Amino acid sequence: MNAFCIRLIISSWMKSFFFKIHKGSDQPKIAETNSHNKGRPRPFSRINNGNQHEKLRSSIPPEIFDDQEEVPDEIDMVLSDGNRKNSYSEENDDSQINKGKFVHIEIPIGDPEDSQDVTDYEHIIYRTMRERELRFPNCLVKSELTPKQRGILIDWIDRIHYKAQLNTRTLYRAIGLFDRALNLTDINSENMQVFGCAALLIASKMEDIIPIQVEIAVNCAKNAFTKDELRKKEMQLANIVDFDFAFPTPYFFLGILLRISGQTQESMLFARYVMEVCMTCSNFIDVRPSAVASTSIVITRVYYGEVPWNEKLEGYTGYSLENLSEHIKDAYEILTMPDREESKFIRLKYSTPPFLGVSKFEIPDSITELFV
Repeated sequence: MNAFCIRLIISSWMKSFFFKIHKGSDQPKIAETNSHNKGRPRPFSRINNGNQHEKLRSSIPPEIFDDQEEVPDEIDMVLSDGNRKNSYSEENDDSQINKGKFVHIEIPIGDPEDSQDVTDYEHIIYRTMRERELRFPNCLVKSELTPKQRGILIDWIDRIHYKAQLNTRTLYRAIGLFDRALNLTDINSENMQVFGCAALLIASKMEDIIPIQVEIAVNCAKNAFTKDELRKKEMQLANIVDFDFAFPTPYFFLGILLRISGQTQESMLFARYVMEVCMTCSNFIDVRPSAVASTSIVITRVYYGEVPWNEKLEGYTGYSLENLSEHIKDAYEILTMPDREESKFIRLKYSTPPFLGVSKFEIPDSITELFV
């Protein structure tokens, strides 16, 4: 009996103590629904009531919950000098064109019924990459490497990429990184392999779900350098390009143009073969990625007996056959050189069954009519 009385006194004292703490609080008070504590208020934060939201809303001035007020769409509206202005108005479009924005004819691409196909954003992505391509400096070789040495190294990077079974996008990003490094730092025959592998390592981290490990890269390169040397060159290369790894590549544009031109598995592999061989040639170093991809499309269409270039492709890319004629000529010359050392492995790779032996295809002489 005494123990029960003591517990009752302590319980009453604690309830009285908490009541005094919250008595002068500005927080909303709601009556306790429990019959044992009926009428005793407690902090709102501890209430678990289905009507909590409505009671809180009723305590706030009604103008905050004015359902008639339109909330501006952050995508369609921008603030300029305190005034709201539609970012997609004709006035804005004209100003963007005047500023040198890329303009092209929009062509439906992809399947609108496919939820994984970004048909609504395809043109926006394409224009963004073309505009970035226009702002991107051309990669003109200023190093000690000769054009042939560079071509052999690109072929070697292709070999390491194939042995490591990396994503296709990784190869083109690695070549782009290496070419930028050629223009910004001194690369010679002694350190070109470690620079090339460092570019592949960075590209793999950008494109592959599971990037290539340093140990595997060194093993694929047959221990031409150590792991520490590769890590140092990776950091050096990242600083040289100012950590700007997101640039357009020919492979990105090739995928879009193939969807417009029409593709099969064989034609896609043949176009990739043409493009990889072109990237080993020094004449294509300062050619924009979209032009490299367009050149590959022209040669592929000629091989399959189609019209080399049509109005859709010209309107979408902004290139005419006349614009591409010099690139087509350079591509034809290197594709018809079977013993060319700079593309030795690429030819071997695309001659195998997984690549449908497309490197064995005979390049038609009718291509010469496009640049004569």
